[in-house]
Amino acid sequence: MGCKNCKSKKLAKNISSTVNNTADSITSSLQQRKMDILKNSWDDSMGNFNLTEKIVLIIFAWVPLILGYITIVRFIVSLF
Repeated sequence: MGCKNCKSKKLAKNISSTVNNTADSITSSLQQRKMDILKNSWDDSMGNFNLTEKIVLIIFAWVPLILGYITIVRFIVSLF
């Protein structure tokens, strides 16, 4: 039979190892889940636009963006 200090140290080691093992298993399962989601949601065709999508993108995204920047720059220049 050991002293009370030795028992508490042994118990503390068991608890810390259990907590570390649990944390490691949670981390590995989270990493596995992230990889599964990425594999299921990513497609090789993502990010590749066809001709109609490119035209729509130019008309509704780039043109207003450029016009907005020109308007802002004109406004700032007119202040001086």
